[in-house]
Amino acid sequence: MKTALPTALAVLALLPAAAGASGGSGSGGTTTTTTTAVAVSSVSINPAKVAYATTATGTVRLTRAPAAPLTVSIANDSNNSPVLASTPASVTISPPASSATFPVQGGSGLDGRTFPVRVTAFTASSSATGSFYLVPFANTDIIQIPRAEISSSGDLKFEAITDTAAALLRADFNGLSVPLRNEGGGRWSGQAKVPVAGGDVVIRSNLGGCSARSPFRSGSWHFC
Repeated sequence: MKTALPTALAVLALLPAAAGASGGSGSGGTTTTTTTAVAVSSVSINPAKVAYATTATGTVRLTRAPAAPLTVSIANDSNNSPVLASTPASVTISPPASSATFPVQGGSGLDGRTFPVRVTAFTASSSATGSFYLVPFANTDIIQIPRAEISSSGDLKFEAITDTAAALLRADFNGLSVPLRNEGGGRWSGQAKVPVAGGDVVIRSNLGGCSARSPFRSGSWHFC
């Protein structure tokens, strides 16, 4: 008995250490450490309005700096008819940086029109999308038409918003001039009695912006 006691005490002394190695946070499980993978968090273009044949700067941002150089693919949704924009196929972000820039070349556009262009940055497991407008001139304004409606008797009413408060707008419906009221802050409204027929409300600005919307159909406005 005198020789067995030290051996038993030695075994008991080892038990707490073994339990601590396999124990969890008080519920009997094993504690693990999870490392979140690096992901693309955003892509942006500056300026947000890119004039024909000029260059803007795109920026890809990650959730954190990668452990090793990470290649992020770049694509743009310009439909390529006409060629609206060009970007490099990829950009590499190297630690300790968590972002990188790339050139965005504005295309030739078409007939002085404005086009929305999306740019997507992606890896095998994550992606982000940003957008810009390809415009004829750097100061071309963006016109939205949030509402356009017409009654069965031909009472036409609509609203327009330009992103440039100093712009002057004019409107027509099927070639018929419609008076506009400047509400201030880039907001305009219009109403008129018109023949009830298919067609669009078309709003143009002295800065080159042009948008249209049908009062007969549900849906959004579009550039013209």
